Amino acid sequence: MAKKTEPKETYSSKKSKGSAKGSTKKTTSSNTTDPKSRTLRIARNIAIVLAFCVGLFLVLMPILPQLPYYLLQLRGEQIYERQGDFWGESAVNTEGENNNDREIPEENTLVIPAVGIDVNVVEGESDDALNYGAWHRPNTSNPEVGGNMVITGHRFRYLPPSNLTFYHLDKVQEGDDIIVYWEGKEYDYVVTEIFVVEPEEVHIEADTASPRLTLYTCTPLWTAKQRLVVVAEPAVELDITEGEAVELESIEE
Repeated sequence: MAKKTEPKETYSSKKSKGSAKGSTKKTTSSNTTDPKSRTLRIARNIAIVLAFCVGLFLVLMPILPQLPYYLLQLRGEQIYERQGDFWGESAVNTEGENNNDREIPEENTLVIPAVGIDVNVVEGESDDALNYGAWHRPNTSNPEVGGNMVITGHRFRYLPPSNLTFYHLDKVQEGDDIIVYWEGKEYDYVVTEIFVVEPEEVHIEADTASPRLTLYTCTPLWTAKQRLVVVAEPAVELDITEGEAVELESIEE
């Protein structure tokens, strides 16, 4: 009777088994990942997401505060349309009607319609006052007295739509209207100068013989390197000696 022989294992079958064993080891290894490695992988993924979010924020941060301004421009609107030029007018005229579209606010207020600035004017001996509104600089004048009234505001500590900011002051142009409501009366100005000075150039706060409004804030944006200065003169021609106001239109005619 012939003796039954077992088939010999070929090289290819050995290689196949070896590959299968290796595959099994790899699968087992991947299923039993070290907890420390898993934690590192999760931390890496979180860091990537955070880095993306921070980058997106840095890209959008200069853009988002601009949106209210550009929407205002697209609609062709101003926060307040003046009906005439006033200097020291009370809230109502002799007939009991409002002089303009809005009633004069109880609080002293600065309004620049073209750029959407509408902020309370506050007093204070230190720059802490800037946290509550536009700061009327100590020892500078006011519309009732005449001379140079100086008001400053934060540029980027507060961002639109906050009303505690001069963020858009750089968009003001010569000829733009500025309204100051002071002690229940309206004082209208027109921008006449815009320039930049160094922080130590405090001469911009010096008093003047004629009424003037000086606004300033930090520039360039996101820095305190210099000061952006906007100067405005009364929208009516004032006869200082007589104490009378004559409208500019009547003079030009």
